[in-house]
Amino acid sequence: MNLLNPLMRQYLRARMPRIRHMIEHPQEGQQQEFKQLIQAAAHTQWGRQHRYSSLRSIQEFQNNLPVQDYNTLQPYFQRMLLGEQNVLWPSPVRWFSKSSGTTHHSSKLIPVSREAIYDNHVKTGKDLMAIHYHRFPQSKVFDGKSMLIGGSLQAHVDNTQMQVGDVSAVLIHQLPEWLQFYREPARNIVLMQDWEKKVEAIVKTVARANITTLSGVPTWMLMILQRLLEYTGATSVAEVWPQIELFVHGGISFVPYRQQYERIMGRSICYTDAYNASEGFFAFQMDEQEDMLLHTGNGIFYEFIPQEEWDKEYPKTVWLQDVELHKNYALVISTNAGLWRYRIGDVVRFTSLQPHKIMIAGRTAQYINVFGEEVMAHNTDKALQLTCHSLDCSVKEYTVAPVWSASGAGGSHEWLIEFDTAPASMKSFCALLDKNLQLLNSDYAAKRAGDLLMQAPIIKTLPNGTFYKWMETRKKLGGQNKVPRLANDRKYVEELLNRVE
Repeated sequence: MNLLNPLMRQYLRARMPRIRHMIEHPQEGQQQEFKQLIQAAAHTQWGRQHRYSSLRSIQEFQNNLPVQDYNTLQPYFQRMLLGEQNVLWPSPVRWFSKSSGTTHHSSKLIPVSREAIYDNHVKTGKDLMAIHYHRFPQSKVFDGKSMLIGGSLQAHVDNTQMQVGDVSAVLIHQLPEWLQFYREPARNIVLMQDWEKKVEAIVKTVARANITTLSGVPTWMLMILQRLLEYTGATSVAEVWPQIELFVHGGISFVPYRQQYERIMGRSICYTDAYNASEGFFAFQMDEQEDMLLHTGNGIFYEFIPQEEWDKEYPKTVWLQDVELHKNYALVISTNAGLWRYRIGDVVRFTSLQPHKIMIAGRTAQYINVFGEEVMAHNTDKALQLTCHSLDCSVKEYTVAPVWSASGAGGSHEWLIEFDTAPASMKSFCALLDKNLQLLNSDYAAKRAGDLLMQAPIIKTLPNGTFYKWMETRKKLGGQNKVPRLANDRKYVEELLNRVE
């Protein structure tokens, strides 16, 4: 008899009172996190430089310290990479996570402290599972094993004492041995650097296991599941893993892929969205709604830049007590790894203030506003989902960029799409996609009115495997790497078109 599942159910149930308190008193939790962070870092080099010991309020903190980005903090990160300690955070930093680098050819390296691992990533992960067992009291997740798809981890070239890799790899490396037993595949396979060899090794291993939980980026997980079916000859994932119950996904929107997963699974399972980035674990889905609960008690202090402030040199921010519903905010974080007022590039929208729930709207570097249309990734993801559902088709990958008319006045959007199941009529697909996007975005609809400023979108179908090969050339296979969805220029679109012309 497997005793772990009832023991874990009891342990996770005991976390619920604290989670309820966090949900009911979010501002109190954020004030406490702010105070603890400032006190912890007061005697670091950064803390002394910015007079943390004299700060008495959140407003003083905001007035005293400008919003930072990777470029402003990178010199401090570099010193830490070379072994210098007590720079941004007091405890020793031995790991750096690679950001997905969606819009950059080279990944950013983000410091990961022990507190960030256990008080942020692990703690939030436990709370996610506590919510799952609260929703599904008869869950048997721990009767089987969890399949986690992570990236690789290796010593940094300039300092072999420092480990660098995807945040998932850092976490896998730090899991206690007893928990390693309930995870597949083995650590040496998960941390392999060659993505193709890793996929084959994963499939051969997990085909013989009793997997109950999946965790990873939807695109890469879908690829592995499809290879699993090819390897086993099964027609559904449930044939291979009869007890499959939960998929914790993140990194990109699940919306365009849900239909494909429901088709391939062969049974109904729970899909839970998690906002887990290289910089921290911020939020997770807590019910059937697509939005996520913002975790306000896990070592992070959150601030938000309203859209009208995005392009200013010194943007004003608000914290949790002043956010408004359905506005686009650039996310700013201060963390227990020494990221201070750090602008990570994500855009979120609050869908609820009781409790505080968010949706990821996109990236500040990934949107299209060439003609005043203000289209973001959550618009295009949802439009694709609605269109594919109506026309019984499915999309593997896509990216969108503007295209200007020959006269230079106005233009349209060009979509490069790789279909898993193509629509019967591309003309119908294009018309319905355009219609759905207008319904979802009033600015886009206004610019499309009468075909005066913007014409109908241009859809170009790419051969199977085009995006994969393109990501391979960019050295961005697997892990947390993601295809950029939207851009105000045509750089990515032209690179992809050059591959097929």
